[in-house]
Amino acid sequence: MVKMERIISVDEDVFVNPRADEIFGLVFLEVATCGTPVICSKGCGIADVIDGQIGLAVPYDKEQSRDAVLHMIGNDKLRREFGEKGKLLVHERFNWEKIAEQKKNVYQSVIQQRKELSTLKGGADGLQDSD
Repeated sequence: MVKMERIISVDEDVFVNPRADEIFGLVFLEVATCGTPVICSKGCGIADVIDGQIGLAVPYDKEQSRDAVLHMIGNDKLRREFGEKGKLLVHERFNWEKIAEQKKNVYQSVIQQRKELSTLKGGADGLQDSD
């Protein structure tokens, strides 16, 4: 029987966090930065980013999690591929510059929507044009 624990290490063959309620999945990105492939549950907030790209997303089920771990451990090529893709993915999509740009875009969108709503209502809502 394979016992799964939550462990973070750059020397691990695979990182497994089978929690069904891992909403943001930041821990998976941190591990992927180290080149470690991951296994998560399909309930993870970034399961769609993980599955088949930097690791595997499996149903929240002991047997399927065990099978995924055994599959990953037994396949050096797959682990290396997921590890390399993980480093690249984090570097390209989840670096601080990208995150800051995404947040800036969200804030600008909200401000624009409030300005448009204020115009439709025919009044000012206290927003100043900061352009």
